[in-house]
Amino acid sequence: MKLLPRLIIALLICLIAIPVLAIPEQVQAADITVSPSSGNVGDRVTIRGYEFGSGDEVDIRYYFNDDYELIEEDFDVGTDGNFTYRFDIPESCSGRHYIRVYRGTSLKGQDYFEVEPKIELDDDEGFVGAEVEVTGTGFAEDEESIKIRYDDDVVEQIEEAESDEYGTWTATFVIPESVKGEHDIDAKGDDTAYADVDEVEFTVKPSISLNPTSGSAGDIVTVTGTGFDEEEASIKIKYDDDEVQIEGAETDKLGSWSATFEVPPSVEGSYWVDARGKYTGYDEVENVKFTVAPGMKLAPATSSTSPGHVGLTITVTGGGFEPGVSITIIYGNQTASTATSNEGNFPATGSVTFEAKGTHGEQQVVVEGMPEVNAIFFMEENPPAAPEPLSPANGTGVGFMGKVTPTFEWSNVTDASGIASYELQISTDSINFTAPVVSLSIPSENVTSLDDTISYTLPKDYALSGGTYYWRLRAVDAAANEGHWTIIQSFHAGRLPLWGFIAIIGLAVVGVGVLVYFFVIRPRRYYYD
Repeated sequence: MKLLPRLIIALLICLIAIPVLAIPEQVQAADITVSPSSGNVGDRVTIRGYEFGSGDEVDIRYYFNDDYELIEEDFDVGTDGNFTYRFDIPESCSGRHYIRVYRGTSLKGQDYFEVEPKIELDDDEGFVGAEVEVTGTGFAEDEESIKIRYDDDVVEQIEEAESDEYGTWTATFVIPESVKGEHDIDAKGDDTAYADVDEVEFTVKPSISLNPTSGSAGDIVTVTGTGFDEEEASIKIKYDDDEVQIEGAETDKLGSWSATFEVPPSVEGSYWVDARGKYTGYDEVENVKFTVAPGMKLAPATSSTSPGHVGLTITVTGGGFEPGVSITIIYGNQTASTATSNEGNFPATGSVTFEAKGTHGEQQVVVEGMPEVNAIFFMEENPPAAPEPLSPANGTGVGFMGKVTPTFEWSNVTDASGIASYELQISTDSINFTAPVVSLSIPSENVTSLDDTISYTLPKDYALSGGTYYWRLRAVDAAANEGHWTIIQSFHAGRLPLWGFIAIIGLAVVGVGVLVYFFVIRPRRYYYD
C-alpha cells in the first residue's frame, strides 16, 4: 500500500515538469539609443547599446540617400554586452537618418537622428568690405536658389549657389556698409525657409583706409572710415600720433565717413594714421600705414583738360626729403631753379618758381639726380587761329616788270602762349603746295606789326620771276602748336615781261624818230629847198 501513493506522487511531479521543460528560455533583445536625436551636421552624438552578447563585434552604420557610411567596423561591445560609442554626424541632407548596429548581417538595433539645416562663417568678425564665406549644411538634397540675408536684407552679389547631394553648399559675399557691432546672417533655399536656419552673428569692427597710401609732404590724403557708430560726430585723425586738421566729419546712418588732410612736413619713411569718433576710440581702430617718399608738386596744377601756357609762372613745392638737402629743379632739360629742404620740405624759405616753356603736351619737371621725383606740367595744345590774308589781294598784280619781292600783309592773331613764328608758302600750283617755290618760317620778331596788321617783305634772295603765284600762311605759337592755313590767294608778279618792255622802248624810239623827221627834219629840208 505504501508503493501506490509514491507512484501517484511521482506521476504528478512528471506531469508538472513536462510543461516547464517545454517553455523556451526568455532572451532580452539587443537595442541602441542615440542622443541627442536631432541637430546639425558635425554635431557629436552618443550611441548606447544594451543587451548585446558578451564580446560581440558589431558594425555601426549611418544611413542616408539609400546608402550608408560605415562609422565603425568590428567594434567590441565588451564583456557585459552594453557599450557607449560617440561620433560626429557626417555630411547629410535635412531629414531623418537612421543609425544601425549590425552583428554580421543581422540587424541588432537602430535609432534615428534628425538633421537640421545650419550655416557657418569662415570668420565671425571683420571689417566692412571683407569677403566672408558662408557654408550651409543639412539643407535639402540638390536644393537651388540659395539666398543669404544680412540684417534682413538679401545679399544680391552672391553667385548662384545650390546644395550638393549631401545638402551642403558654399557662397561668399562682401560685408556691406554697416555700423560696428553684431549683425545677423541667415540663409534659405527653395526647400528651406529662413525660419528653419539658426542665425549666425558677424561682428563689424571700425576701420579706416587711405587714398593714396603713399606720397610726400603737402599731398592731400582722403581717409575713409567704415564700421563706426551711426551718425557719430567728432571724427579726429592722427598722423604720427599728432592730430591733423580736418573739416568737420560725421558718420552717416551706416557708420561711414570721409575726410581729407594734408600730409605734414615729413622726411622719407612710414607713418601711422589713426582715427576716432565720439563713441569710437583710437584703440578700437586698426591704424594704417602711409609711406612718405620724396616728391614734388606744381601750382597751378595742370592737365589735358586744364593746361597751362608758355610764360605761365609755376610754383614748385616738395616734401619727403632729408633736411638741409640742396635741390635743383630741371625743366625741359635745363635748370629751372634751386632750393634747400627744411624739415623734409622745400623750399626752406621764399618760393621756387620758373616760367613755363616748351612744346605742347606733357613737360616733365624733375629733381636733378632723383628722376623718381617728378611732376608733369601739361602745356596747352590749342592751335592759333588762322590769320586773314590782306595783301596781295586775290587776283591782283605785284611789280611792273622783272623779278619782284612782294610785301605780304595779314591780320594779327593772338594766342595764350604767344605767336612764335609764321609760316609762308608760295606756289605756282593753286592746289599742290608739296613743292612750293618759297617756304619760309618767319620768326615773329622779323615781321612788322602795324596796329592790327602784320606785314613782311619777301627777301631779295626769294625774288619772284614774272608769272602767276598762289600764297598761304599760318601762325605757330610758342608751344609749337601749328595753326590752320589761310585761304589761298593768287597774285601776278611783273605786269610786263622784259621782251615786251624792250619792244615798247623800241617802238617809242621809232615813234620819236618819226616825229623828229616829220616835225623837224622835213620842214627844214623843205625850207632850204
